[in-house]
Amino acid sequence: MARIAGVDLPNEKRLDIALTYLYGVGRSNVVKVLKEAQMDGARRVKTLTDEEVNKIAKILEKGYTVAQRHYKIIMAGVDQSTAVDFSILRTHSSKIVIN
Repeated sequence: MARIAGVDLPNEKRLDIALTYLYGVGRSNVVKVLKEAQMDGARRVKTLTDEEVNKIAKILEKGYTVAQRHYKIIMAGVDQSTAVDFSILRTHSSKIVIN
């Protein structure tokens, strides 16, 4: 089973369909990636060699925001926003008087 960006691609699917399993990669992006990789989308994932999988992974890594990179970007934003929210909470809670 081919693995790209932390996602296992289903072996029995056509390559052009299987690549859409990656978060952030749609049909239009798949067409561009396969054209750049000079591969036929009608091939099955199970027929890919390791070199071909690496070639696709490098193209996606270079020019597209997919699964792992996307989640890292989101989590960086979440970490910053939660840090800000906790600091606001601390500021407000220090002014609360409990009798």
